[in-house]
Amino acid sequence: MAKQAASLDFMSNGRFMLGVGIGWMREEYEAIGVPFERRGARHDDYVEAIRKMWTGDVVEHKSDFISWSGFHSYPLPVQKPGVPIIMGGTKGKIFERVAKLADGWFAPAGAPEHLAPMIPALQAACDAEGRDVSTVEISSMWFPSMTGPDGLKKFEDLGVERLIVFNPALGVDPTEGVQRFADEYLR
Repeated sequence: MAKQAASLDFMSNGRFMLGVGIGWMREEYEAIGVPFERRGARHDDYVEAIRKMWTGDVVEHKSDFISWSGFHSYPLPVQKPGVPIIMGGTKGKIFERVAKLADGWFAPAGAPEHLAPMIPALQAACDAEGRDVSTVEISSMWFPSMTGPDGLKKFEDLGVERLIVFNPALGVDPTEGVQRFADEYLR
């Protein structure tokens, strides 16, 4: 995955972002023979190892989950120090993980009032890590039908830098929905 992300970043001239999450479904882990109980520690270790692959240095990473030694990985990402890693979620240790390991946070909250109560937890985690919360790029879902254009300013006031509109939220006909969205919001 690290090589694929670096390749996509290279081919897109530095426009790629890697979204990662731990997951909640035990059955997904069982299906691939990976213990569900240590998924958080495994996730964090993988993020650290991936970042080492993107440096261009000889990769050395030994842990409970990975034993890598003595290789370089190419291509390198265009973006420095590497592809931005965006972590998604609202439960468990997500805020601590974002503060420690991520470039951004994807908040699956469809309206500003759903997102607002989570911002203090992100702030507290960043404070505990000695990180300025403004260095965490916040992305959120946006359902225009829930807030209309007034919601845009509210998201901005919460520090959201990117809104993601899911196509199904625009209606049954994707082409018509995207065109209506463009007419109503992008002008």
